[in-house]
Amino acid sequence: MRHKDKLILEDGDTIQRLLPTSFGKHLGQEETDLYEIRNKEGIVTSEVIVIEHTNTKKPFNTTIHIMQRHIEKGVVVDKIIRN
Repeated sequence: MRHKDKLILEDGDTIQRLLPTSFGKHLGQEETDLYEIRNKEGIVTSEVIVIEHTNTKKPFNTTIHIMQRHIEKGVVVDKIIRN
């Protein structure tokens, strides 16, 4: 995962992609990735959704939305990165 540094992880946590990248909108303008975070015992503690949106007009700016939802604590990360 490219933006692992934006997530809240504990020692021993692993990130696993759930599904292949899904493309929304036309021309691959928007890509969505879904991940699970598992603790060292293998129990799922969080899910992460990464949505990458690329503008179809010059200069083709990209916006990345990262949301980490913890099973017990709710949303712990909700970041938007603009390039």
